[in-house]
Amino acid sequence: MIEINRKDRQRIVLAIEYLVEHGDNKTVDDMLKQYGITFEEYRAICDIAMPAIRQHADVIIHKHRAAFYKGRYHRKLKAAEELLKKYQEGGTIDERDLHLLAAGEREDFVSASYQGDDGEEGHPEEWAI
Repeated sequence: MIEINRKDRQRIVLAIEYLVEHGDNKTVDDMLKQYGITFEEYRAICDIAMPAIRQHADVIIHKHRAAFYKGRYHRKLKAAEELLKKYQEGGTIDERDLHLLAAGEREDFVSASYQGDDGEEGHPEEWAI
């Protein structure tokens, strides 16, 4: 086990926090100057901090991915609500409206008949949107 005094532990913790927070928008030279550490110390700190850096990056990626899908489905829900409102106000919904709703997310709309197992284009009804 390596003995590290309190002052050095504090410097290591500050450097790790700096790496996690600014790892993608600051240079190594900036960190060396700010914390007064050598390149060998920097390499050791990076080795210690790497699991935290990876975990932080994963969290950021998942947050961005969740925000993307949230926005995507909110837009889809809004379009569906507008289509329903049109129908409730006495308007008619034709296949083109449904196709535009489905095509917004690069999905295929297959209209299905209410009779038999095949839709209009010969696809099973469970494929229909």
